[in-house]
Amino acid sequence: DLAAGRGGVLAVLGEPGVGKSRLTREVELGALERGFRWLDARCVTYGARLPYLPLLDVVRRGLDLGAEAAGEDAEIAAALATIEPPETAGFLARLFGLTDPRLLGPLADLEPEAFRRGLHDAITGWCARLAAGRPVVIAIEDVHWVDASSAALVRELMVLASGAPVLVYVTARPEDEVEAMLDTGGDAPRRLHVEPLGADRIGALVASLLGAPAGETLLDLVTGRT
Repeated sequence: DLAAGRGGVLAVLGEPGVGKSRLTREVELGALERGFRWLDARCVTYGARLPYLPLLDVVRRGLDLGAEAAGEDAEIAAALATIEPPETAGFLARLFGLTDPRLLGPLADLEPEAFRRGLHDAITGWCARLAAGRPVVIAIEDVHWVDASSAALVRELMVLASGAPVLVYVTARPEDEVEAMLDTGGDAPRRLHVEPLGADRIGALVASLLGAPAGETLLDLVTGRT
């Protein structure tokens, strides 16, 4: 669908260790082979108290800075200076905590709610402009740990995806909070539930690794441990 210019939302749901991240790496390779832009981030256990933490990484990826460019203020400022319109660059600069008045302009004094609303509009507009060049995948893993501010912005990106070549791809444990975030009021997201392998599938996997069928003792051990 994305190759044909149709966006959407895909949620990969499953318990810890079931293989969501492994599957995502294959999805990423397929997206890159098709020439799509892949903007990824991962939520962390302590991130619920850090507003917009995963979106910082998404923006870094979109600016070709990499996810570890934190602290390189001059590099970030130079990348932001190329963004049009300047107001978008200003909102992103404030998101990164930059203080350069040439980037911030009057945005430096915005009240928190006005900044929040303007930031959401700036990021969704920026993603839409990126997608006009080539399809974009915004991939955020472990959204069961997402902070409230990022969750609200991700919902707005999901709405954007209904009308632009943008795929919002998330992985998460199947929890009520995740379902609430996925409920955007628009088109229903596609859900892929990753289930544990059954005993026969585990046997096939072990045999493929060993090059020969495994004995019952080994299979029982692998099944019990995994």
